[in-house]
Amino acid sequence: SVIFMGTPLNFSAGYGSTVLNSVILVGKELDPYEYSMFRILLPNAFDDDIRRFKDIAMQNNNAAYHKSVDNILQLSVSVNKETYARLRKEDPDMCEALRELMKDDFDKATEEANKRALKAEQERDAVIKERDSVIKERDSLRQTVHVLKEQNRILSLQLGN
Repeated sequence: SVIFMGTPLNFSAGYGSTVLNSVILVGKELDPYEYSMFRILLPNAFDDDIRRFKDIAMQNNNAAYHKSVDNILQLSVSVNKETYARLRKEDPDMCEALRELMKDDFDKATEEANKRALKAEQERDAVIKERDSVIKERDSLRQTVHVLKEQNRILSLQLGN
C-alpha cells in the first residue's frame, strides 16, 4: 500500500515540468515503531500499528497534538472500519483510549446536541403554550355560545308568552 502526503514534488516530462503536491510513502517499508501514524492510514492496517499509535498518542497531553491525532484517527477509521469495530470488541481499553483521544470532539458534539435539544424543547413549549391558549379561547367561545343560546331560549319563551 502507498500513502500520499502533501509535499510538492517536481516532475519533468517531455514538454515541461509538473509540480505534484504529494510524497509517496510505501507503507510496508515504514518502520512500525517510528511511523505507526502513517501505517494506520493504510487500508487493512495492522492491529499492532493501531494499538501502538493509540499508546503513543495517549502519552502526549498537548491539545494541538490531540487535534492532529483526532484527524489521523478519523482518516484511519474511515478506511479501517471493520478493524476498529473488531478491536473495540476485543479490547475495552481501546474504546476508552479512543474516547479519551477524541474527547474534545465528543464534548463539542454533545454540546451541540444539547443546544439543539434545548431549542427543540423551547419550540415544543411554545407550541404547547399556543395550543393551550387556543383551547382556552375555544372554551371561552363555547361558553359564550352556550350563554347566548340560553338567553335566546329565555327570550323565545318570554316572547311566546
